[in-house]
Amino acid sequence: MDRPTGLPPAIDDTRAEAGWPFAPGDLMAGLPDTVRRKLGRPAGWFALWPVLILLAGPLAGILTGLTFGFVSGRLDSPDPHLIFRLLHPALALAYIAVFFIFARWAVRRGLGNAVIDPRPRQIATESALAFLFLVLTIVFGGLLLNALTELLGAQPSPQNLVPAEAGPSLFWIALPAVVVIGPAVEEMIFRGWMLPALRARGLGWIAAIALSSLLFGALHSPAGLLPFVYTTLVGISAGILRVQTGRLFAPILFHALNNLVVIGLPQIVAQTAG
Repeated sequence: MDRPTGLPPAIDDTRAEAGWPFAPGDLMAGLPDTVRRKLGRPAGWFALWPVLILLAGPLAGILTGLTFGFVSGRLDSPDPHLIFRLLHPALALAYIAVFFIFARWAVRRGLGNAVIDPRPRQIATESALAFLFLVLTIVFGGLLLNALTELLGAQPSPQNLVPAEAGPSLFWIALPAVVVIGPAVEEMIFRGWMLPALRARGLGWIAAIALSSLLFGALHSPAGLLPFVYTTLVGISAGILRVQTGRLFAPILFHALNNLVVIGLPQIVAQTAG
């Protein structure tokens, strides 16, 4: 199929060589030898990028707090959900900053499109796989979380960055950060770079998917045990999609749709109950 315009030409991904664990069609298949030797080295990068994403939240929080203090002091009756309406644009800006830092780093190391190219190879097939894994993840994840709730007495976290009682307007404000920018940036780092880098360092695909997914889940562990478990499962599904398609389109679409369900379903329930 013809490649979309607007992005640099993709790397030569049609060749695979003995000893290089990426099949033809994978974004990593055509990397030159000089770049391959640097993939996943030094090991400190595996900690640095998750930490940088983790810091995006507090940075957005600081910016939100400063803005909230400035705005609320000038209102007679501040909106009780104003903090959330300010937080999500700040979070979007923080994610954009992380993306530019990561993209610049990737380009300087010769990785370029191999880790940030979101274009599909077969859009219909990759979209169908994303929807399939979305359904499987929601169903299996729901069963798993219910089992953990009964077994351990763990309760869902009260933390909700898009409270349904704030109304549909907050949903639309949160949409860019939570459904578009955040999933794309996280997938580029975790499934675009980290997963292939772990494989290139000698881990099998199963171990690479498991480790990258645990690190992905750890980003959400401050919200509690259940979010950690579910986001780890999301990482596993996204990792499988990355391996099966050799592309980032399906993981990004899957991740975005999952987040859309997470913030959209409470809105639907609230509107129906209302």
